[in-house]
Amino acid sequence: MCAVDGRGPTLAASQTLAMVVFFGLVGACAVYSVNSTMKRMAREDAADRAVLIMDRYLAVHAYFNDQLKPRLFEDQSDLAHDDFDPHWMSSTFAVRSIDQLAQRMEDGAYYYKECAVNARSPGNEATGYEADYLRALNSGRNVAPISEVREINGDPYFVVLREGETMAKDCLQCHGVPSDAPAELVARYGPDRSFGRQVGDIVSAISIRVPLADAYRLANTYSSALSVLLLLLLAGLFVTLNVGARLWLIRPLRRLRDGAMAIADGSAQVGTTIDPPRAAELHDLTLAFNRMSMALREREEHLETLVAARTAELSETNLQLKHEIRERERTEAARQSVQHSLERARRLESLGTMAGGLAHELNNTLQVVLGHVELLQDAPLHDTQGGSLESISHAAQRAADLARRMLACAGDCPGGRVREAVKVAVTVQQEVARFQASPDLDARCSLRLERDIPSVMGDPDQLGLVVRELLDNARDGVASGGEIRVRLDAPHLAAHEVTGYLADGSLEPGRWVLVEVSDDGVGMTAEEAANAFEPFYTTKSLGRGLGLAMVWGIVRAHGGAVRLVSAPNEGTAVSILLPPIVDTN
Repeated sequence: MCAVDGRGPTLAASQTLAMVVFFGLVGACAVYSVNSTMKRMAREDAADRAVLIMDRYLAVHAYFNDQLKPRLFEDQSDLAHDDFDPHWMSSTFAVRSIDQLAQRMEDGAYYYKECAVNARSPGNEATGYEADYLRALNSGRNVAPISEVREINGDPYFVVLREGETMAKDCLQCHGVPSDAPAELVARYGPDRSFGRQVGDIVSAISIRVPLADAYRLANTYSSALSVLLLLLLAGLFVTLNVGARLWLIRPLRRLRDGAMAIADGSAQVGTTIDPPRAAELHDLTLAFNRMSMALREREEHLETLVAARTAELSETNLQLKHEIRERERTEAARQSVQHSLERARRLESLGTMAGGLAHELNNTLQVVLGHVELLQDAPLHDTQGGSLESISHAAQRAADLARRMLACAGDCPGGRVREAVKVAVTVQQEVARFQASPDLDARCSLRLERDIPSVMGDPDQLGLVVRELLDNARDGVASGGEIRVRLDAPHLAAHEVTGYLADGSLEPGRWVLVEVSDDGVGMTAEEAANAFEPFYTTKSLGRGLGLAMVWGIVRAHGGAVRLVSAPNEGTAVSILLPPIVDTN
């Protein structure tokens, strides 16, 4: 370290950290490199040993098949067909015997097997992955030899798998059918093992395992020793750097920290200064701290003035907010008043339309009555009087029915006065059954009835009339073969689920009795849906426009609400909410 302007050594904390990180990374890389290199060398040595082992035993096979067996067959010309001696007739037997001797001498340092599926000798029977390799070879696929590290019984091995013998035509005498094989061979190994082979079958694979556990342990031992040595070096370096950092860095920084905390918590007066240390960077940092402390003292002197100014600004802003809140409240009150006026005007307009329609219908009906009365007055009594009287009766009934419907539209119906517990489920089921039995019904009608439907207070006849009107409207809207669905439920509705319903006032969330009639018919436009509950508004050529208006009137008289959802070519759904009877028990 060198002095800067006579103020002492420079700060070396960043260099210390860099050195620790650098040496740590270098040490870790060195340990990893040594470990990886030793293991790689062990695998390469194992691969070389596997090649040597394979070459040695392939040479034994070549010697048996090319030199020993031909010479012996020449000398043993009197051999019978049923004679069999595996010691010189089977190179595989000889290789296995030689390998067993070598394993005893080398203390089982490797594993060698010429494995086969349904091998003649059980010692050559292929294990799981060896059998899989043989099956892959015989599947017709292009299977590459295997040279890999595999963990077997918890220990690593370098495993080699290569294609072995392919069944030739000359070999079928001993591997085709037992009757063609030498009798001594069948007696020795039995008539089942290694028979039924076909020409071209790959009947064996060379399997070699070279253990890697000792080599890997040695690599880990050297790596651990190297790690300990590097850790000791790093520990010494860290102690040295830490002692220097405490003397030249930590102590001056602590003085700065203590001074800053003292100013922050008020235990020291703003403007207090600290003697700068000799280290160049800390010297400059301490001078900056002292300047900050002096600046804070100057700002504190003007703080009261600034606080008073900010308080005045906040008071003015608060007054403005209060004024805006009052303006918004007045605006909201005015909006609600206008909305209420619009709703009332619409109701008055609907009542006027209804009154005009009623007058028109009653006038027509009364004209019929008066015409038949004149006929009765001018004509002598005869048989036609019976027909006239019947027409008079029919017209009078129509006028009475129209009057009742008008009263229902206005909400003046028996349901608004009767206080009788009505089982809505029974009423809905009866109306649906009557509708399904209608001879002119050419649509499907289904009822979905949920359990535990509470009763409501009202008039069952009026509520049945509501269901009939909804079913009739649905039938008029669907085409032949369409579907009408009726659903009866008693759900608990949240506040957002009761919005959009037509009601006298706001609906409270809670449990309601829900009656819904939906269809997949032609539907309505947005304008038609908005006016659907207006008296005498209809889209039918022969309709009066009192059906849905009467439904709304009866539902309103029962303290309920109604909602219509529809779109062109998507059908219509009318939902009715009725207040259930509260169980006081």
